[in-house]
Amino acid sequence: MDQNNDDTKIFKSNKKNFKAKDQPCTLLKCFDIGKCKSEDLKVYIYNFPNITKSPVYKNILSVFKKYATSDPSSACLFVSSIDTLDQDRRSKNFVESASSLLPKLKYWNHGRNHLIFNMYSGTWPDYLETLALKTEQAILIRTSISDKTYRKGFDISFPLISQDFTVFNSKVQQFQVSDSIFRQKKYFLIFKGKRYLHGFGSDVRNKLYLLNNNRDIVLLTTCKHEKNWIKFKDKRCDEDNKNYEKFDYNDLLNNSTFCLIPRGRRLGTYRFLEVLKVGCIAVLLTDNWILPLSELIDWKKAVVFLKEKDLMQVPSILRKIPHEQITQMRKFSLHFYQKYFCSLETIIDSTMDLLDNRIKRYRNYLFNS
Repeated sequence: MDQNNDDTKIFKSNKKNFKAKDQPCTLLKCFDIGKCKSEDLKVYIYNFPNITKSPVYKNILSVFKKYATSDPSSACLFVSSIDTLDQDRRSKNFVESASSLLPKLKYWNHGRNHLIFNMYSGTWPDYLETLALKTEQAILIRTSISDKTYRKGFDISFPLISQDFTVFNSKVQQFQVSDSIFRQKKYFLIFKGKRYLHGFGSDVRNKLYLLNNNRDIVLLTTCKHEKNWIKFKDKRCDEDNKNYEKFDYNDLLNNSTFCLIPRGRRLGTYRFLEVLKVGCIAVLLTDNWILPLSELIDWKKAVVFLKEKDLMQVPSILRKIPHEQITQMRKFSLHFYQKYFCSLETIIDSTMDLLDNRIKRYRNYLFNS
């Protein structure tokens, strides 16, 4: 990428508006295969030095430099350095100007061949998936994407990561899997997290105490979150908060066979990668979530999928899973994490592999049609 090029100087657009009726997008409908002449996927990164970027988006752009070209005419894909990760208007990382700037990108062309990243959509109280952006024909790479908004074969589901997440492969700590990691664990099923006293995500989390026995099933919630939590405090909060402090999260995580992942305010959660990393079997109690990189990964090998309405049957369902299957699922959890998610660089590489596979299939389809 040519750091001397300042794309903020080319903001002008007289292109007609893209209409919603043209959706849903497919590669055949919304992608210009003619731009992908090279065997390697080249990416043009727009340069906007004066626009604030969150730490996570800065890291994403840093990783993409290995794919970057300074020549837009040779690029197959385009990445904007306008940070669209956080579309929650209450967030300090929300870039209000993003919605007006995207259509003015010099090579936007209704978003064709553009990659738009998003981790947080919607805001309190309903946290809708709808973005406050007109992304048009761009490929959306999103966390918390549901089967209701996911454009299969076009959009990509991405894991939720924090600013402390390992960026480059060179910084990944080597992890040797030993037989001891598959020994019988102290805990059968664990969860430790926010309760959400009202609104999205509260239905399931407010019932977790009914399954908790503080022995082999430890499901802990705290009411202490958000500034006005005391306003919504109920009669169980004091006991929940006290019990919550008795257990260390990392101790629970590393010593449990199953890790419950109920939906939060949004579908995606940091907890998903945390449990994969230690070989704890994720028990997803999250309806309609398209899991990260689902085109590349057979998640049924590592994850237990349950409906939110099945909460009270979770322990009995899990206890019926044979020991041999449990061992295999834990192995796949570790394998998937190390192969696809151990660093941001690995996640981006996996995403680019997925895109490359799609484009090659598309090219073959056109050649043979």
